[in-house]
Amino acid sequence: MMSIKAPNGFPKIALCRIVHAKSGLFFNGYDKYYNSSKGKNTLSVTNYESIFCANKEEKEILVEVFEGNIVVKNDKEYIRNVIVYAGSEIHKILAEYYTEYEYLPIEDFKIKRVINM
Repeated sequence: MMSIKAPNGFPKIALCRIVHAKSGLFFNGYDKYYNSSKGKNTLSVTNYESIFCANKEEKEILVEVFEGNIVVKNDKEYIRNVIVYAGSEIHKILAEYYTEYEYLPIEDFKIKRVINM
């Protein structure tokens, strides 16, 4: 793979993925067709949403990406999680860690930097 290096003084750019740390599932983004037959799962075994993250802290990236999908319960932040089909592979994987799947703790998500430029 060819590497591109930014000149001194320019911010570093990284291509990142968000990973659910407990299960290893990838954040797949949110679908504008939420609650319809065209919806997609928030988490996926194979698909992921690529995110550009330049000189940002992990928490800052997570808050930006999950914006509008974060709720606070008992002073703890959770993200909205969409599972299109109950009983799906994603549902079964998350059942190992949670009893409720609609909202997952934001602290269970980590940034994985894939490419640094």
